[in-house]
Parts: sequence; C-alpha cells; structure tokens
Amino acid sequence: MMNEFMSIGELAKATDVSPHTLRYYEKIDLMPNVERTEHGSRRLYGPRFIHWVKFLRRLRAAGMPIKTIRKYVACFNLENEGWPQRREILNSHKEQVEAKIAELQDHLKHINEKLALGCDPGREAGNRG
Repeated sequence: MMNEFMSIGELAKATDVSPHTLRYYEKIDLMPNVERTEHGSRRLYGPRFIHWVKFLRRLRAAGMPIKTIRKYVACFNLENEGWPQRREILNSHKEQVEAKIAELQDHLKHINEKLALGCDPGREAGNRG
C-alpha cells in the first residue's frame, strides 16, 4: 500500500513553497492538525495539504492579510457553524479583489490613453495640441 503521507520536503516540492514557509504557516496556525510521526519528530502531511497550501498561496497573492486567513482557519474549529463565517470572509475579500481589479483597469485605461497620445507630460486626453 502506498504511503498516504508526505514529508515536509515532499509537500514543499508539490506546492512550490519552501519548508521554512510551511513551518511558519503551521506556527501561525494556518495549517492546523498536522500529524507527526510516532515519536513526534517529523511532520506528516496528507494529500489535502497540497490543495490547502495552494489555496493559502492564492489568498496571499490576492492580498488577503494573514490575520484574516487566521480568522478563516479558526472557523474550521466551529465545523458546520463556521461555514457562514468562512463564506462571509471569502465574499468580503472577493469584493475587495474585484474593487482592486476595477481600479487597476482604470489605471490601465489611462496608461493606454497616454501611450496613444504620446508620452509628453503636457499632452492629455482632449488636449492634442
């Protein structure tokens, strides 16, 4: 039977995250319930951790603060009662990401206008002369 657990090195390779970062995530409670070997000396990660670490990276890349991610993780201890709170945290962050995308699209529009008009600082839309 194939071993269902991975070492920290294997998880690091599977997720492209350093072992140091994985230890940090565990230390700050972003990765709860990490199993250990019988003597407690080595971490053992099940397959679910690949998906979890990749999700954590997406949340961080999308600008979610670690403090908010910790709140999200804490809701797992509430089991089904925590579902509405987890959903609210994700919905709130989704709205923030959408607002940031809209802001960046507006900036991009102005950059493209400037490129179309020429890069002279005195030339603005509506002032082509």
